[in-house]
Amino acid sequence: MEFVSSVAPTLARGIRASLVASTAAALDGCAAGGPGVLLVDDAGNVLSANAETAERIAALGGGPLGATALPMSVQSVVKAARRFGRGQETWAPRIRVPTRTGRWVVVSASPLTTFGAGGPSTTAVTIEDAGAGDVLPLVVAAFGLTPREQEVVRLVLRGVSTAEIGKELHVSAYTVQDHLKSVFDKVNVRSRRELAARVFVEEYVPRMASGRPLGAGGFFV
Repeated sequence: MEFVSSVAPTLARGIRASLVASTAAALDGCAAGGPGVLLVDDAGNVLSANAETAERIAALGGGPLGATALPMSVQSVVKAARRFGRGQETWAPRIRVPTRTGRWVVVSASPLTTFGAGGPSTTAVTIEDAGAGDVLPLVVAAFGLTPREQEVVRLVLRGVSTAEIGKELHVSAYTVQDHLKSVFDKVNVRSRRELAARVFVEEYVPRMASGRPLGAGGFFV
């Protein structure tokens, strides 16, 4: 029991990291179509949707549009959007959700303004493939990094020097080095170069090997 207790945290961290990292790698299998777009009324009924929506909803575990309730993840975003429209929330809802096929998608919603008296209030929902910028924070968090360590990693991946990281985070260079040492131990790397290489291998190499072209934003289409 003592031995199992001693290795359990390490095993748990490794399993968690491998599951999230492997799911992030599945971004390479994004759907060929565009984002799913649907309009939902106050009762949760789908009023209209584009052709891609059915596939997106099915990937999130939902049934046929109009015949079954929307997946819980979509319902929660719709309800949050209504609260946002009433001024009860200060942020427009946007969440990252893993699908049944291993991909990550981003679900966002926004209340629509109805012009004219008596018109029904509707909420527009968009379901689209997540980009590396959406999933990378999950990959970083999966290694059990603290919020401060995650900030350090993001700056390292941008090529910021230790001194500049210290100025950005208002800490000394020695503190930054301590954070980096902790990060290296958790991610099982020995240097900034290995840290960047690990992210590069998990996020970019599969797309490069597939011959996927770059988009206007500089990331793979």
